[in-house]
Amino acid sequence: MARKRYLLLHQGKPLLKTKWKYFLLGLFGFALALGLHLLQPATAHLERWGETGGEMGGEYPLVLPTLPHPSPLLAQGNTNNASYLYQQGRFAEAADSWERALANFPGDALDEALTRNYLSLAYQQLGEWKKAENQIDASLNILEATTDAAGGTKKYKILARALSTKGRVLLALGKTDNVLRIFRDSAKIYEQLGDEEGKIGSKINQAQAMQALGRYRLALKKLAEIPDDLEDQPNELKATVFRNLGNAYQAVGDLERSWCALQDSLQASQSSQATSSTLLSLGNTARALGERIASQKNKKDALATLPEKECKNPPENIGSEGFSSKAEEFYNRAAENAPAGIGLQARLNYLDLLVARAKGKFIEVAKVQNFQGSQQAVQDLAYAQEQFQSYGQTIDSLIGESPSRRAVYARLNFAENLEELGMPGAKAELDKAVEQANELEDKRSLSYARGYLGNFYERQEQWSEATKWTEDALKEADAPDILYQWQWQLGRILKAEGNKEGAIEQYILAVNNIVRSIRPSLDTIGIGLKGVNPNTQSYFRNKLEPAYRGLIDLLLTSGTTETEKQKNRQTALGVMELLQKGDLEIFLRCKLTSGSLSNIEEATKTVGEKLKEVREKDKQAAIIYPIILQDRLAMVFRLPGDTNLTYLSTDVSKEELESTVERLRTEIKTEDHASPYLKRLSKQVYDWFVGRIEKDLERRGTETAVFVMDGVLRNLPVVALYDGREYLLQKQYSVAITQGLQFIKPESSLGLQRSTALAAGLVESPPDRSITKLPKVAEELELIKKNIPGTEELRDQTFTSTAVENRLTVSSFPIVHLATHGQFSSNPEETFIEAWDQPINVNRLQDLLQRRLPDRLDDIELLVLSACETAEGDQQAVLGLAGVAERSGARSTLASLWRINDAASADLIGKFYEELSDNPNVPKAKALKVAQENLLDDGASPSDWTPYVLVGNWL
Repeated sequence: MARKRYLLLHQGKPLLKTKWKYFLLGLFGFALALGLHLLQPATAHLERWGETGGEMGGEYPLVLPTLPHPSPLLAQGNTNNASYLYQQGRFAEAADSWERALANFPGDALDEALTRNYLSLAYQQLGEWKKAENQIDASLNILEATTDAAGGTKKYKILARALSTKGRVLLALGKTDNVLRIFRDSAKIYEQLGDEEGKIGSKINQAQAMQALGRYRLALKKLAEIPDDLEDQPNELKATVFRNLGNAYQAVGDLERSWCALQDSLQASQSSQATSSTLLSLGNTARALGERIASQKNKKDALATLPEKECKNPPENIGSEGFSSKAEEFYNRAAENAPAGIGLQARLNYLDLLVARAKGKFIEVAKVQNFQGSQQAVQDLAYAQEQFQSYGQTIDSLIGESPSRRAVYARLNFAENLEELGMPGAKAELDKAVEQANELEDKRSLSYARGYLGNFYERQEQWSEATKWTEDALKEADAPDILYQWQWQLGRILKAEGNKEGAIEQYILAVNNIVRSIRPSLDTIGIGLKGVNPNTQSYFRNKLEPAYRGLIDLLLTSGTTETEKQKNRQTALGVMELLQKGDLEIFLRCKLTSGSLSNIEEATKTVGEKLKEVREKDKQAAIIYPIILQDRLAMVFRLPGDTNLTYLSTDVSKEELESTVERLRTEIKTEDHASPYLKRLSKQVYDWFVGRIEKDLERRGTETAVFVMDGVLRNLPVVALYDGREYLLQKQYSVAITQGLQFIKPESSLGLQRSTALAAGLVESPPDRSITKLPKVAEELELIKKNIPGTEELRDQTFTSTAVENRLTVSSFPIVHLATHGQFSSNPEETFIEAWDQPINVNRLQDLLQRRLPDRLDDIELLVLSACETAEGDQQAVLGLAGVAERSGARSTLASLWRINDAASADLIGKFYEELSDNPNVPKAKALKVAQENLLDDGASPSDWTPYVLVGNWL
């Protein structure tokens, strides 16, 4: 009975909404009637593994590390026949041939050392790790005993190869302490020998070692050292370089470049081993592309466009199911005639894909709340189980009894999918993985094996066993990329047992590890590669963010005394600040200098300091943090006159909140009048959100409500919320938003009569560019000049990126106004403004706005982006706006969430500047409120007066 309950409830939480529970019971009953086991909802999903990094998922996200597959570059020696057999993937025959050669050796020590090196490589491919280690150790002993005088250059050529082989054996066995040093020693010898092929191979080996150690950024940086010109190198080396580059791109989320590099590798591959390795990697990248498309609302523009010179074979957008089918094809092709290791990985990843597909179908069927598609879901599930039964013995024989890190990881992968399908054998595989890891004395694989066993018991709600194995895993954790997982897991277990204090302690350790070591690896700071375009925001949000939010959830519901509650609330806001900072840094691909926070303690301290600063600079400002949790909308806020933080929550699921906000935004944007449906949606969000504290805001005489928006709420024009009588815009207070308290610099308002402005805009359409005219921009520019006497104008042909750079270099402009087409997106390459000569993306815009002489480094007080819009269907598009605001260095940024008609925009902007000009002490937030009310009073549509938002300093 308990097991059946677990199928519908996970950690005490319904997998799906209560109102369709009976629908699901019927669907599950249908599956049971066919004799099928059910997928367990929201269980862990091991990462796809092979030569590349993968993704994790599920409610218990665990990261299985990658294991590099040897790609030896064989030299011609005295064993040509064996070398040929090896290159054909006939490893057992090659090993037998080399063994016979050793038995009849003529006595040349160096030839024996080389042969034992090759024999070690063959045993690696066969999974005979003890024999592989013995042979390479024997080879190195022979080389050590050979004097330089006797061995000469030949000795060092063989030594370089033998060191590389030794490094690969150590990686496979999990003995990673000295592996990088060994690869570097090999590289030095190749350098001294002038062996270009060997130098490239050594860099690849070092990069693979770095990836195996979880150092993905360093791995990509190492690969960047490989020369661009590979024309004179053998095809197999080219294939290896491109494959490793493709894998490294995938590890940082740049899937388009990963696809391109892997296609180049496939074209260069000549051996079956190289082809299988590349097909395995292509399968992983294809699957990741499909998952990315499935997760995005705007599927049409889900893939980035790369310049033709960078990519000869870019991926075509064939949709989520198309890429899933491609992945299946690649995995099956990789498994054909593949060496044992690659064949094992390909089969496991193929089965993992089937499990994910079946599980996804069940979730999809549940979402539409009817039986449409249920038959296909059940068929997919049955097919996955059939394939597992078919492959079971093959996979077991491929894993073998010989312990290696690969065998341990394979068993963990297989066990996870067995449990997902409700099939027997998962526990036995996990026990065997622990046994093999113990035999290896490999701390990393032992930590994973014990941690996964702890995760298994966590799912079974056997808390004492879960705690024991998780704590054992922590003892063996030797790197942050696994340490945080077991800290997080132990935190969940302690929470389930009711030990909130212990759970908070473990969550804090986990999040601090993510902030210090894991989160930075998701950007490309310091990698030195131009144009890297990592699509890592979804990875951060979907895989790491739950740890942050889990900690926030615990903090907001813990504490017995008021002092404890205040401390926990401030800490929760500190965690939110770290979350917001991480999201923005990944978007910008740089480390932010403002709000330099490296752990929860620093972030919590910064929150306290900023709250105090706001209280001193603007006594009538309220600070409001809405925080979206899985089962509720939490709000932490501080009202004018208060020193304490207040917490309250509204019971609304994350899914319902997000779908309602998205419908409301669409309705506001597309309707030309305030329809009853729009007002009904707006009232619903108001009741969940601001309505809970409206009376308090009014009673305290709030003049500005500063919202630190979260998630989908960032895309919501909060002034459009409706209380049944009036809009939020019509309340007594103004509204401002910010990405985080750490980014604000509350300063007194600017006086326009003493200011200068650079006003640039496009009225006409540039030739050969599909940009519509903006005739009212001319009126907008004239209104700016009228209200700001010291205005310099750049219009049409004079508005070029070079002209903007020149003006900002020689003059100081407190106000920069750009009236032109533009777009904010969660992709920095798709965040841009249009100049006459070319689009200017967010990074180039930063260069332009900060290109000032040393004696003219005054901050830009106000940046106005008129006629821009957020990318259609992009839930995280406001990151682009926040990114522009942060990179520009502007204290305040005024922009629109979507493009409004240019006549309304001109009226609003004109009134905004007029208000600032006529009332020198008026806050910018108040001036915007007056301008928006002016449009509302004139009968403008909500789509015209709502979208403008003020980001940053509101004073």
